Amino acid sequence: AKASLILKRRSFDVAADGRVSAQLQLEDFLRTQSGGRALAGPATIELSVEGAGRSPAGILSALSGSGRYTMGAGVLGGVNVPAFANGLAKLKNAKAFDELVASRFGEGNLVIAGGNGKITVESGVLKASELLIDAAGASGKLRMLADLPSGEVDISSLLEWATVSATAVGS
Repeated sequence: AKASLILKRRSFDVAADGRVSAQLQLEDFLRTQSGGRALAGPATIELSVEGAGRSPAGILSALSGSGRYTMGAGVLGGVNVPAFANGLAKLKNAKAFDELVASRFGEGNLVIAGGNGKITVESGVLKASELLIDAAGASGKLRMLADLPSGEVDISSLLEWATVSATAVGS
């Protein structure tokens, strides 16, 4: 990984200009709140940012910039498409749905092909363009946001199950 950060003290604040070029394994950085693997696989990131503030948190909150990412084949943790689809077909009520989500999402891994896209940073929030998912049993989108001052990362996925028919859901 290569990174550079130039700080310039000005009369009322500090200006920052940074560059990052890194190859990394996503599982080393992205975990669920319970410590499980949220997203795993190789990634390359190229990013340039700049901002100014009166404190480290102020500088992070003011960062803006852009870059690109490439993700190789990987795994979206906590998604078991066949088990979820089978459970969905047998639902009787809303409580059963809540139980299904709690029990079936934590036990599997969805293999995804990877892809590439843009990264934007505005007001200290990093946003990666959507990664299209085309996996066995599901397709959809993966979204990622990171609040740089707090270090919080939000990964969300919107999936369509290919294995559930409309008649199975309605029965």
